Amino acid sequence: MNQEFNTVFKTPKFTGVTLSLLSMFVLAAMFVVWEKFPKEPPIPLSPKIKLLCDQRLKVPVERIIRSYKNEYNTNFEIEFLDLSDLKEIFQGNSAEESFSQVVLMAEVSEFSEADIDRIFHEKVPFAFSANSKRQRGTPSGPFVCLIGKKIVNAEEAISLARYISAPSRGQYYLAEESFIGVDGDRWEKKPIISIFSNPKLKHKLSQISETFTKREGTVLEITYKDFIEMNATISLIAKSEALEYLPDLLIGYELSQNFMHTFESIGKLGNTECLTSAHGKHKMTCKRLLNYHQKKF
Repeated sequence: MNQEFNTVFKTPKFTGVTLSLLSMFVLAAMFVVWEKFPKEPPIPLSPKIKLLCDQRLKVPVERIIRSYKNEYNTNFEIEFLDLSDLKEIFQGNSAEESFSQVVLMAEVSEFSEADIDRIFHEKVPFAFSANSKRQRGTPSGPFVCLIGKKIVNAEEAISLARYISAPSRGQYYLAEESFIGVDGDRWEKKPIISIFSNPKLKHKLSQISETFTKREGTVLEITYKDFIEMNATISLIAKSEALEYLPDLLIGYELSQNFMHTFESIGKLGNTECLTSAHGKHKMTCKRLLNYHQKKF
């Protein structure tokens, strides 16, 4: 029985050299197959955002930028300058070109409104100096983030500005350095703004809002209701005391005493008031949206 088994099955005799060659052949075959698999392109780094910042903000802003980068891995290049140097750059012949690609963080009162409107698109206040009175007794302006009109990565730059002004993010570091805070929006990387609007404005709002959302990185949820339907909805929500479900913004309606205690005016669009919820989480963003619409209407 054993003799028959040995006749049919013979133990193969592999030497170490043979096994090494076999292993190399298998590895080479696997490499060829691996090379044929489709490869995903590497994720490109976002364009570097240039920041020019008032030297007085150096300590809190460095901490804020470090915190933001840890959360979102964004590319920044920051330079801290004395106010005199900032003013010299700002007032120079190449000011528009110099600031078109940057975020400027400084006291807004140091620059003329005409120059700011010419070069920058967004103005996001985030703090006041602890010494908020000047020698003549007039209050100084807030420190603001100014976003250049031609900045490459506007969405990320505006996100940083919202981060700095958010109570749970940048305001914490600013308060530790004795800066006076602002009533900033609640922090969300991609905020959702709920809006009730008059149906008559649908065509204009839809076009302008699309541009705004691309630049700001926000989501606008617009519901078109006539005045009667809007008023009934607001009254129902107010009576339920679930005020967090109120829309962030009302656009294109006549004022009504029924809901004035839950909303506050932030300006006009044409001949109608625009109201933001007194309990809203994104008041600053709503104001920028209104300002954007006012310029485009």
